[in-house]
Amino acid sequence: MAGTEADLMREIGRLAKDLRHRTTQWQYFFEVNTPEGMRLMLEHDEEMRRQGRATGLPDPTLPPPTTVEAVGIAEEAVGFRFPPFLTRIWTEIANGGFGPGNGIFGIDGGLAEECSGQTTASLYLATVQDGGWAEVLGKPWPQKLVLICEWGGDERSAIDCSTPEGKLFDLVEGERWKLKRKSMTFSQWMEAWVKGVELWPYSNPIATL
Repeated sequence: MAGTEADLMREIGRLAKDLRHRTTQWQYFFEVNTPEGMRLMLEHDEEMRRQGRATGLPDPTLPPPTTVEAVGIAEEAVGFRFPPFLTRIWTEIANGGFGPGNGIFGIDGGLAEECSGQTTASLYLATVQDGGWAEVLGKPWPQKLVLICEWGGDERSAIDCSTPEGKLFDLVEGERWKLKRKSMTFSQWMEAWVKGVELWPYSNPIATL
């Protein structure tokens, strides 16, 4: 989409508010499920029933935007700055919960990784301190590479925060785990999501880190 960063922010905000388009997984879910399928799902899922609207559709709310001060605390914890566009998203739209995959992670109070319950800063610190990654990747987890969303299963996407633009990587499983670099920055990745581009980690790996 041609336009300014402000235009992109408006489009992201618009999709984030629409449950049918809030995340890649929700888009897929609504494409393959009928109202009857939704009703049956709600009957068998207590949490989704709790969050359901009178129409019978799940309606989880987005985390509210965080503050610049909270982002600063998270940056102090990890020891580096997050890409400015990511900070804008967290502070102007919502503290995670929308975008590619199951939605981007937030910082404290925002969307957390499902298994660990950790948000971006604590998840990064746990990842770099986990010596097991050296065994599965063949090298320690890269510094300033921050997990940003999960895709279901074990696949994840990550941002290289060593530059303000933030290159994207996918963590994928094969004979051994690999980090594969995408040919896009974080803002380009979010723009691709807005356009409906296939961003699934196995769709177009570019290079192995």
